[in-house]
Amino acid sequence: MSQFRGLCHPRRPCKEPLRSSCFQKVPSKRVEDVVYSKDGGFLIQAVNISGTNHEKVMVKDLRAICKDSGLNATVFHPYFVFFDQFELVRPTSIQSMVIGAMIMMLISFIFIPNILCSLWVAFSIVSIELGVAGYMSLWDVNLDSISMINLIMCIGFSVDFTAHICYTYMSSKAKNPDDRVREALYSLGLPIVQGSFSTILGVVALLLADSYIFLVFFKMVFLVIFFGAMHGLFLLPVLLSLFGPGSCGGSKSTEKEMKLSAKRSWFYRTFITGGINREDPDNPVDNREHMLMAFFKTRVASLLNKGWMKALVILVFGGYLLGACFGLTNIKEGLERRKLSKADSYSVEFFDREDDYYREFPYRIQVIIAGDMNYSDPVVQNQIETLTQRLENTSYVTTSLYTESWIRSFLSYIERNGDYLNVTIDTEQSFIDNLKELWLFPGNPFSLDVKFNEDGTKILASQRKRK
Repeated sequence: MSQFRGLCHPRRPCKEPLRSSCFQKVPSKRVEDVVYSKDGGFLIQAVNISGTNHEKVMVKDLRAICKDSGLNATVFHPYFVFFDQFELVRPTSIQSMVIGAMIMMLISFIFIPNILCSLWVAFSIVSIELGVAGYMSLWDVNLDSISMINLIMCIGFSVDFTAHICYTYMSSKAKNPDDRVREALYSLGLPIVQGSFSTILGVVALLLADSYIFLVFFKMVFLVIFFGAMHGLFLLPVLLSLFGPGSCGGSKSTEKEMKLSAKRSWFYRTFITGGINREDPDNPVDNREHMLMAFFKTRVASLLNKGWMKALVILVFGGYLLGACFGLTNIKEGLERRKLSKADSYSVEFFDREDDYYREFPYRIQVIIAGDMNYSDPVVQNQIETLTQRLENTSYVTTSLYTESWIRSFLSYIERNGDYLNVTIDTEQSFIDNLKELWLFPGNPFSLDVKFNEDGTKILASQRKRK
């Protein structure tokens, strides 16, 4: 029967004819579908995958189809390890942020023994994290492993602005909440501004590095520092004065004005000095108030204590949350390969050209069926054919022309030529013998897609491909 080995038909690939005359008949848009693989194999050709979210959904759908087929079938591609990572990024990020906020609330309660203040600290941390996660998507930052690490790290930054304000508010001896706000901003208003400015100034240098990782780090640090400072300077004082400890009290302040040491140069008095000169605390000359610290107490705190300003802060905060929620609904997941390289790297040009010319056919995915099965059994054949058709009917494969299945091709060949060849495949042994003799001869690309046992009497595993 070896005289039939040279026969070509639509379901029987032949490498030599494809390399010569038959290859010229392949339409140009299908040239990328012709693969000469050393290890052969059946591949599923993914079609029109638009992005990382689509890739993640594709993998889930294909695996679900294989799981529901009743066969020991699976799909694989080297990039699937990244798609699996994309699947874990969102739940891991949410879990880490929730646990981090709870731990910080517990720690805050230990150092600030007031449950209400601890709740406001946790609320501020969650609010800052929501803002960073939401607005980072509007700043062209995807939710991937890099941004996830930064989100977790941002919890530590957000604590600096919230816990300290709450602690100072609670430790104040003033009875009136407005006076407590004045003392909190007097003590921490300037340090918050200085710390925020110095932190942002320290990471500005990352803008000079033309790298996605460094840019993501700068953007997220900038967001958390900016949002944290706004929460510490404006939102949290307003919330504490309205709903914090002692907010229901109405006693007037009898506190004396705090004095600060100021017998220094203008630069020292403006940016560095603070506290009371213990050697001469009553000297009004040496203990003039620090102008910027006094500004937060006399101007900022007085402004925040006005009713209309509190309403405006809460209104702006509501808009901030709406913007964050909008960003969360539009967040993109996954890490694009080109972003891992520098802008002037050769690989960026390669990835761009690959997307421009070959994005329509991005991935060749192996489908492997393993297990002890009788491939001559019509039930097994029907299960495999059903699995193949279900994969073909997904949005990832537009037509059966993209599919190459060794068993489908072999059965089609036997159906057309069985009477002429005078062969049958009713038993497992006859199926395997004729499969080896007529179909899996050396040189046929399908010959590497079927794995036999040592004595060649059983099929242990098989693959399919779409191209």
